Amino acid sequence: TLPYVLKWFKENPSNIDECLNGEFLHTQFMQNYQLILSELAASEIISDDYIEKLWEFHKVQHSTQLFAFYLIFDSIAARLKVEHVEHLVKLCVNPNEINEPWINFMAKLGATIGKRNDSKSSFILIRNALIKIAFPQESKPATSQEQGENDKQTLVNLAQNALSQISQYYLTSEELHNLCEEFKQKCGDSILF
Repeated sequence: TLPYVLKWFKENPSNIDECLNGEFLHTQFMQNYQLILSELAASEIISDDYIEKLWEFHKVQHSTQLFAFYLIFDSIAARLKVEHVEHLVKLCVNPNEINEPWINFMAKLGATIGKRNDSKSSFILIRNALIKIAFPQESKPATSQEQGENDKQTLVNLAQNALSQISQYYLTSEELHNLCEEFKQKCGDSILF
């Protein structure tokens, strides 16, 4: 039946928007969306425009289902043709809000793109997004609230952990040297060096 379903979507692209528009995603069907959309991506049936529209729905997802929603994009990235990967990643590294589900998604997406071993520039976008969070500039606002600082530190820790999970990909000796220099510059004399 898969060939018939793919043919149906390919012959009638409007069916994708009607059936899988992303507006009314229910948690219990997230895995089905992942499976269907990854097959459509592998068959080159979903467009960059569709992916952009779907990504916009991350802004209205409830926090409890946000990570599951993000995993749809990880599934698409795993099967998407290489020439479309960077477009997807550029969307994903620019969320509406930086939060725990998004950082965890970046770790997963980084591993997925790393395992593909055909999209170094896309992987670098993910790694750089995590580096910005993992090693923030030390400018503190004059009236910092402790809760906000705790939340920020949690995100910093999550991003550092995510970086450690994906650091093995696209790592040559030259790249390792450059990363070490960058981390040394950002961390100074902290425990990392």
